[in-house]
Amino acid sequence: MSEIIKILKVCDIELELKREIITNEANIDKFINGIKALKTRVFDFSTKQGIKEAKELKTEANKFVKELKEFCDPLEADGKKVAEARSKITTTLATGKEAVIDQILAPVLEREEKIKVIKSKLFVPSLDSNSNAAKLAEVEGLKDYKWLAFEEEALQLIEQHKQFLLNEKIKFDEQERLAKEAAEKARIEKEEAIRVEAEAKAKLAAQKEIDEANARAEKAKIDAEAKVEQIVSQYRPATISAPKPAQVDLTIERQKVVHNEILKDLADFGLNNEDFSKDLIKAIANGKIRNLKITY
Repeated sequence: MSEIIKILKVCDIELELKREIITNEANIDKFINGIKALKTRVFDFSTKQGIKEAKELKTEANKFVKELKEFCDPLEADGKKVAEARSKITTTLATGKEAVIDQILAPVLEREEKIKVIKSKLFVPSLDSNSNAAKLAEVEGLKDYKWLAFEEEALQLIEQHKQFLLNEKIKFDEQERLAKEAAEKARIEKEEAIRVEAEAKAKLAAQKEIDEANARAEKAKIDAEAKVEQIVSQYRPATISAPKPAQVDLTIERQKVVHNEILKDLADFGLNNEDFSKDLIKAIANGKIRNLKITY
């Protein structure tokens, strides 16, 4: 092939495909510098026409790489310089990490990738309210991004995604509200159960104290009656005597003497409550205690 091939018609960069030219390092370096100069070309990526022009640049570059390969393949077997020249041109133009075409199209590729990501996330349910909130924040951030010629498509996708997430948020907010209500209801029920249980325990404790106090009082009463019975039994006649003739009324002085003797004996026996002893003697004398009487 000896014809002249333009790598880019708009830039008028030419490379004459002849063995003696492509193996000349100075010619190759000059051509490489022309490729690098493409980076100075300005494309208006805020319009679809600008993006179209930049992509046409890539199409022409790929076409050139293909034609260059077709030209060089038969020659590479005869000379290493041909292979080196082709590799240097190809990597600089289109296939290398720092390829000129990729650098020119970087803004376009970046936005296309972002739109691709948005589409992949569109209508994908959130796991929970936190995930939903994070997605909404991410969507809001995308609105301020410079979308250039992709703005109309991007904003439409963003709005669709946002509406989907807002509908999800309504659902999550309702779930959260119901959960809070259930938790509050459970808290109130628990507190009421604790209050009822505490009241029941307090009533049981109070009733227990009352019962114990009554039991102590009953026991004290029984003990007192038993002691009185013990004391009184000591003065009860061992046998029942035959009825005696009615005695003449004793004088009051005689009654006092007898009562004092009984009071002294009760004290000697251990009954030191004088008032109680007097009441007891009076009750016996008045016949209020059955089977007991005082002999004057």
